[in-house]
Amino acid sequence: MDQIIYASIGCLACIILLTKLWFWYRFRYWNRFDIPQAKACAFSGNFWDFITMKSNFQYHLRTIYDDPKFESEAVVGVYGIYTPGLLLRAPELIKAVLIKDFEKFADRSMKCNPHSDRVGNSTLFFMPYAFWKRLRPKLTYAFTSGKLKHMYLLLQAVGDSLEKNLQQKGDKFVQEFKALAGQFTTDSISTTILGLKSSALHNKEDPIYLVAVRLAKFNVRRAFSFLCMTFLTRLSGLLRAKAFSETAYIFFKQTLPQVIRDREESGQKRNDMIDIYVNLKKEAAIAGEDEAATMELVAAQSVMLMNGGYDTSSTTIANALFELAKQQHFQERLRQEVLDAYINGNGQISYEQIHSMDYLRMVVSETLRKYPVVPLLDRRYMAADGSSRYSLKPYYDYEVPHGMPIYISAYALHYDLKYWPDPDNFDPERFSAENLQSINPMTYLPFGTGPRNCVASRLGLLQVKVALVHILKNHYVQLCDQTNLHPKFDPKSFLLEIIGGIHLEVNRDRMFDKEMKKPA
Repeated sequence: MDQIIYASIGCLACIILLTKLWFWYRFRYWNRFDIPQAKACAFSGNFWDFITMKSNFQYHLRTIYDDPKFESEAVVGVYGIYTPGLLLRAPELIKAVLIKDFEKFADRSMKCNPHSDRVGNSTLFFMPYAFWKRLRPKLTYAFTSGKLKHMYLLLQAVGDSLEKNLQQKGDKFVQEFKALAGQFTTDSISTTILGLKSSALHNKEDPIYLVAVRLAKFNVRRAFSFLCMTFLTRLSGLLRAKAFSETAYIFFKQTLPQVIRDREESGQKRNDMIDIYVNLKKEAAIAGEDEAATMELVAAQSVMLMNGGYDTSSTTIANALFELAKQQHFQERLRQEVLDAYINGNGQISYEQIHSMDYLRMVVSETLRKYPVVPLLDRRYMAADGSSRYSLKPYYDYEVPHGMPIYISAYALHYDLKYWPDPDNFDPERFSAENLQSINPMTYLPFGTGPRNCVASRLGLLQVKVALVHILKNHYVQLCDQTNLHPKFDPKSFLLEIIGGIHLEVNRDRMFDKEMKKPA
């Protein structure tokens, strides 16, 4: 009996020793190539705080980037649990990966398993390059200047509803703006993109709004799914990792076919995503492809667009108001620009006018610097022949192997002292016409850049501007007792989601209404 116990203890000790030796060898990978590396731990690599959900992934990646010992380095070697990857720091390398050599890095390192997560794998955001390059041009067509100009009219109507929502709450009240902005973006995405009618600004039980909220929610299960998609891609199918809510997908799969049929029967052209879906359906029929598969593809894109449009834009709106409440002189200047635009437009702001509002552009740009909507850009080196390597010369005598993950932290770049003096300070003047020339475009990446940037970034910017204009037209915001001046990011989220939301005091001063009543 004792011999069995001793043998078991010996076997266990050998397993532990061999495991430690294996990790020790794995975690010396970058040392063997003279590449600087972050210190790694067994079973978690460099991401223990993220894996245990103690720290937001984007924030944790920034702490690696910000380590003083890497200040003069072009890259940092990292380990995702046990797999080596590269965190890029040099703008020229970032440009090479995202633009110059795009086709070699066209796939994301995050993967959705095509069998266990057909929805995620079918979205433009996650789909493999071979499918992406066929679908991207078709979806891009929905966001041309001509299409956006038409959508702007629809956005204005939603902006009026937002203003009415505020008016109904009185002259002074406290508002949690992430939720309110989410109601606005739900209504705007529904009408401009999906051809659906929602009333989230007047009904928090609106079914489309409930779908949007569910899509944006990062619970423990979804956080685990993204962890698997990032570091355990080979096991993501077995672990049933899913990027998006299955309930939301079912909602769109059941709703959109009738919307598309109605559009086909009416022959109406609304210059929205439904027109694109109608064309996709026609092309699939001509090619003899299965209509059900096309509807699945359509539903998947709608899930992606609603998720992205709802969450990123609402977060940006709330963050902009938070910064304006902290520094009233910025808010006063922006409100004056809003007032001037309304007066010059005889009570309306045209599509051309809102694009000419320079200080509004500066405020939104600086908000996106401090709180980038796409804080992490991930890529994977994909050799055309499956074996050739990518040289890091002249930075390092190292060649990137096929399949290696590449990380670019937009969040870290936006706070790098080399590119942004006093980065923690909110200062719209960074984006004045005079200062724009000095900004290296590879150090400002709120929507990514290159061919695989955010497909709906222009619409996202437009709806943020429309919301701010309608809020500040007759109201101003201030800090209040419920405002958290030192907010923290949700450790479960892959975005920079502030825990508890953003509470601000809203005061109705009727700035525009009073101005319009003045005698000519």
